[in-house]
Amino acid sequence: MRPEIGGERSVAFGLFGGLVGPVYDARGERILAIDKPLQQFGPMNRAAPLLIGKEAQDWRRIEGPAAPAGTEVLLVDSQGTPLAVTPRGVFRLKGSVEAKPQPVKVLGIELPLEGDGSKFVEASPALQLSTPLSAALNTAKSELAIFDGRRLLLLAADGQDQYRVRIENAMDDYVPGLVAYAGPTLVVALADGRVQQYAPADLRLEREWTVKRNSVPRFLAASPDGRWVAAVFHDGRLWLYDTQQQADVSLAGAGLHDVSAATLAGSNRLLVADDNNRVIEYDLAAGKVLERRQPVLSSMDIAYRYVIKPLYTVFPKPGELDNMVHYLLTDQTSVPVAGRRQSLGATRVRVDVWGPVWSNLAFLAVVLAIGCVYVSRKDF
Repeated sequence: MRPEIGGERSVAFGLFGGLVGPVYDARGERILAIDKPLQQFGPMNRAAPLLIGKEAQDWRRIEGPAAPAGTEVLLVDSQGTPLAVTPRGVFRLKGSVEAKPQPVKVLGIELPLEGDGSKFVEASPALQLSTPLSAALNTAKSELAIFDGRRLLLLAADGQDQYRVRIENAMDDYVPGLVAYAGPTLVVALADGRVQQYAPADLRLEREWTVKRNSVPRFLAASPDGRWVAAVFHDGRLWLYDTQQQADVSLAGAGLHDVSAATLAGSNRLLVADDNNRVIEYDLAAGKVLERRQPVLSSMDIAYRYVIKPLYTVFPKPGELDNMVHYLLTDQTSVPVAGRRQSLGATRVRVDVWGPVWSNLAFLAVVLAIGCVYVSRKDF
């Protein structure tokens, strides 16, 4: 979504820590997201506005009602109603998305007045969840899956705009992860590289795969019918699984070794975004590429791709040796940008183990060679 004219908004004594979402509301033809405010020592316990971008308005960002404080996941149900999942429980937007309470200023800070306009109301019993947490909505079953690393919960809609805990399963060890739930398929991708499939009826563990040990997942999605499961890891790996054939799926074509995001847009449609700012659409049933879409490169993009990036690759990178040491100590293929606990989808730095070593060695070899030639030819 495009920012509002006048620059980015600010938060007193804090910074914005990235977006919760975005999610697409097909009924309203709009994108919804929440700016997540942060302070230096952790999340701020204050609400942030719901951000709305409509196609008819060139996706310009406008502010809606205030989202619940601590929102970790933003979802949209089959009726187009936004749901906010927080460690305290689930909240549903009551009223119009584009109507917000009239604010009143207290000590220079705008606070919304209760009872005016639209607002988020409780839609579940009080919960005590850990962060980061992940949630997925199964619109076909009207059930909500929540995973916080310690518990896996299934909440069912009761027909009165409320979600009740139907069943829960406590984990043996705390490992954060992502959850996807569609059709009869319920899967969890853990931060240690494992992917688990559970039976929705009783949350019994059915299958487990180790996709790549100690590789942190970034996105997890399941097709609407539950047949396909796609996971993107922070090291750029795409993992695709066919639950019907119970087998991994390999797709041919470029763009599958440096994946930044992927989603299952339909029963057999996979959309993959790679690091080259390109989107590739696959027909999974036929196993072929349907379409490739890529914007025209700007002058800055051309300069980065053909000048800045090659120079950066050749020049020594002593700062990245810290990431290599982190890999040797933890065996993780990516490191968080900030040391705080954050969602698995947050930006992480991909660890290049041997690149900094070879570039530094090459630089030292060249410098030493030049020095030796200079000393040998210089008459002191």
